[in-house]
Amino acid sequence: MLDIKWEDFYKITRDRPPWPLLIQAVSLVAHKERALDLGYGADFSLHLRWPEDIDALCRAMIAEGLSVPGSCDDLLAEELWFDGYSAWVDRISQTLPLAIAHASAISVKRIAERWVKSYIPDPSADPVYYASAYNGAVRALSDLCMVSQDVLERGRALLLFRLW
Repeated sequence: MLDIKWEDFYKITRDRPPWPLLIQAVSLVAHKERALDLGYGADFSLHLRWPEDIDALCRAMIAEGLSVPGSCDDLLAEELWFDGYSAWVDRISQTLPLAIAHASAISVKRIAERWVKSYIPDPSADPVYYASAYNGAVRALSDLCMVSQDVLERGRALLLFRLW
């Protein structure tokens, strides 16, 4: 299991407030008590192709033996808000935090490697780009592990803010 302290996360993200559109979205969610206990400051922003990159992440986690849905559509449990144009807040299925919360650092690195190789099949073609993508994936997955641990400890839901 990754040795991550919640206090460390707060220190790292202290000066990174949430996006204004995220604040607006959360203000419109009907069940605010479930909305964002830990969303402020958290920035797992990745520029992903929907659904291809999320499906590839699901496949990478499954290959590592994690019990997660096979596609992004199955990860989305409930749409909580949609601005009618290009932004959503979705509640994520509890299967994701249950599966990733206690993944080891080695497991996270293997998932990241499989995930990145799904869209950069030949790392030697551009090793700098591959290294950057891999390191970003490891950081994002490590952060996801930490947030998932907290979500489970607090009995809360994991939310996804999507911007098209």
